Amino acid sequence: MENEVKEVAVIAPKLDIHAIKKINEALELIVTQGVEVFADGKVNVADLPHAIELLKGIPMIADACGELKEVMPELKDIDQTELAELVMSYYGMLTRIIAAYKANKNVLFL
Repeated sequence: MENEVKEVAVIAPKLDIHAIKKINEALELIVTQGVEVFADGKVNVADLPHAIELLKGIPMIADACGELKEVMPELKDIDQTELAELVMSYYGMLTRIIAAYKANKNVLFL
């Protein structure tokens, strides 16, 4: 009994898709606000509120890029529930970007 070896299970923490979703949110903000800024084919003072919102996306991208080292391990660790969540996230993001574009057909970059 003294030399008995006890097995200890080491459970690695499950990674989540937080960093991936942060990158998606930042990209969506930049694209949708960019569409609004260029909606009339020119940039002027009327675009200032959208330009300010667009600029908020820059630190979001910087923060997300700081977490890029987490993205690959997250993708390797993804399960079906997280994959479904990401697919729904991408679908929602693309739907909102397309709606912004359709509302502002003068935008040339999309």
